[in-house]
Amino acid sequence: MRLGAEDHSEAELQAPTPIGAGGELRLERFLERGRRAALGGGAVAVVRAFREPLAWPDSNRAYEAVRRLCQVVLDTGSELRGHTWVELYAAAAEALAGILEREPAEPVLLNAAGVFLHELTHHEAASVLFERALALDPSLPAVESNLTWALAAAERFDRLERPQDGELSRRLRAVAARAHPAVGLTLTLCMVVRDEAELLPMCLASARRAVDEIVVVDTGSSDRTIEIAGGFVARVIELPWNGSFADARNAGLDAATGDWILYLDADERLIDGAAEIRALLGRTWREGFFLELRNLTGRPGSRSAVVHPALRLFRNRPEYRFEGRIHEQISQFMPIYLPERFEPTPIRVLHLGYLDRIVAAREKSGRNLALLELEAGDAPSPYVSFNLGGEYQRLGEWSTAARHFDAAWTAVRDDVEWPSIGYAPVLALRTARAYRECGRVDEARSVLEQALVRLPGYTDLIFESALCAIAAGDRDEAESLLERCLELGDSPAGFASTIGAGTFLAAALLAQIRQQRGRARAV
Repeated sequence: MRLGAEDHSEAELQAPTPIGAGGELRLERFLERGRRAALGGGAVAVVRAFREPLAWPDSNRAYEAVRRLCQVVLDTGSELRGHTWVELYAAAAEALAGILEREPAEPVLLNAAGVFLHELTHHEAASVLFERALALDPSLPAVESNLTWALAAAERFDRLERPQDGELSRRLRAVAARAHPAVGLTLTLCMVVRDEAELLPMCLASARRAVDEIVVVDTGSSDRTIEIAGGFVARVIELPWNGSFADARNAGLDAATGDWILYLDADERLIDGAAEIRALLGRTWREGFFLELRNLTGRPGSRSAVVHPALRLFRNRPEYRFEGRIHEQISQFMPIYLPERFEPTPIRVLHLGYLDRIVAAREKSGRNLALLELEAGDAPSPYVSFNLGGEYQRLGEWSTAARHFDAAWTAVRDDVEWPSIGYAPVLALRTARAYRECGRVDEARSVLEQALVRLPGYTDLIFESALCAIAAGDRDEAESLLERCLELGDSPAGFASTIGAGTFLAAALLAQIRQQRGRARAV
């Protein structure tokens, strides 16, 4: 029976998130004290240990401490002699009952309490907890198998004769009965705009039914943007532009009163309806949700698009604030170290801002480059180099793009955990493409080989490998690689990927190669 927490992949195009050495050190010391208490078989000391994190100022660290202490106690029980483990597990279950009575809708902790009840042979009550945890979070690892085992054990095994456990069982059943998503929570849409009269109406129209409040930060519009926002009953904050998107976004967050924040730009629009968004708000065991950002590129009407998960919906907490002049980030202040606190969703956001017409009209790359160069001077990092490379890629300046991508890739690739860095997989892809565009095909293939060892299911890497094979004149290898793309299909959710790399784009390129081969044979 397992206590497993959720394991979502986090792949938004973002910088690595610092864990925070102070919080981590405090947590490790806490767990060591908890382990000593458990090894000593001290039920009172274990209950006291579970209660300690409730006074911590960081609620997410407190949750992590309780979650990990459950595993410590469960593991320690198998090391104790005699029936000491029974008192230990009962103490843990009692402590969890107290914690869950304060906040019942915690699927991971409900599962943990169920595990302890199961070990205490209260299989029926354990199954109730497992069922409730599964209802809250169907993707939670281990719960379904835990439920199966508990139901089977209820029919096959006798119960320990401990009357005091009956009261504990009833108490936890009552907790499970109250463990439901919250109701009545509110959502604020936060936006930063300037001269967006053309695109803003469609954005606001797509989102207004999903949100309870709209906060628009205007950084100096000279068109009808402010008037249009007011027509949607938006609260407009006029803020002089100071060269920092983070400052503008944070002004909107400071004004938001909703329980949750959704942020969009004027060149984006929600594709899915209000009901899908509203259904997420009651999931208070989450800190944020990833939406599917679909970036249209090229000419309007083309099928060219890149998709990636984007953390756009999150709890309204004062500690969650953006950082960075451009390509600003917020997740570095969030508990990304707790993957079960974040959920990927299929809710789609359409982004029009990289269509050729819009990029040209706004001189977007020039603005972005100026801000990124300032950022590189003040706070250089692989993430800034990655974004600089992306801007030069959009301009078609491949040698300069390659230089910046190379700097980022060189810094990132030696990290054993690089695939978990949000932007690193697409960095490998873009580095290889930039090399290929510069005629450095062997270097491109080397990057792809390194990346595919760790990311064999990332179809876009294989598609780029096929393009490199074509550039090298190896059409047999290209054909084989494209067939592999079609076997895999488009890249899984969680990767920044080009729509069609595993479907129609691969099929079209494969058909072209075979057609050329047929013509060559005919000659």
